Amino acid sequence: EGSIIVQGIIAPSILPYLMLLPMIFGIMREGIPVREFFTFRFLLSYLLFALLFAVTNSIGNSLTSIGFSLERDNFEYLKVLPIDMKKYAREKFKVLFLTQSSVPILSLSIVLLVLRMPILLALTVLVTWFSISFGLSAWGFERDYRLRVTNWSNIVELQSRGNKFLLGFLMFILFMLLILCIAVSFPIIHFLPETIGYLIGAAAFIILNGLGLFFGEFYLRKLKKAL
Repeated sequence: EGSIIVQGIIAPSILPYLMLLPMIFGIMREGIPVREFFTFRFLLSYLLFALLFAVTNSIGNSLTSIGFSLERDNFEYLKVLPIDMKKYAREKFKVLFLTQSSVPILSLSIVLLVLRMPILLALTVLVTWFSISFGLSAWGFERDYRLRVTNWSNIVELQSRGNKFLLGFLMFILFMLLILCIAVSFPIIHFLPETIGYLIGAAAFIILNGLGLFFGEFYLRKLKKAL
């Protein structure tokens, strides 16, 4: 369905830019040398952006969050076939995760190139985004198995199940907090000793990537046991 592509891939990829790019270009118009901040000293700020981007791409309307429900009644039919459901679920997750990640990673790469961010710094941001997105997508995939719906008539109905208002409210609060943290982190790190900025960035990189990969494997193993 076209609505699945728009709401599950394109819309989550555009939302972060609608919020952040006007702020970035506004700063550039004021004559502030943005590229001077493209160093690993400010890595924490860019990793927070990767976290923000991963949250909008992987929670809510992502493909992995509706992976099992998309099967409708066919899922029960698949369960009685002589196939390895655990392997099927793992491969399905890979396909959905890579599909929903294609537009975000392409758009993020283009934006970083347009802003002329150094290659190593850009790769660090992309790797962190991938790890966090992996963890959040695995959580959504396992959650959809527990809450799967087979009698939905349209994608909006499917994505509105459960306490969607509460989830949307919490995501909005998290979104605004992350934007605030990104904006505040630059001046704070700027006034800290340079070495401290590098250490904070390195610690954030290890923690965020470690948590993303850990929870990704945790929820996939939890799903494997449930199957």
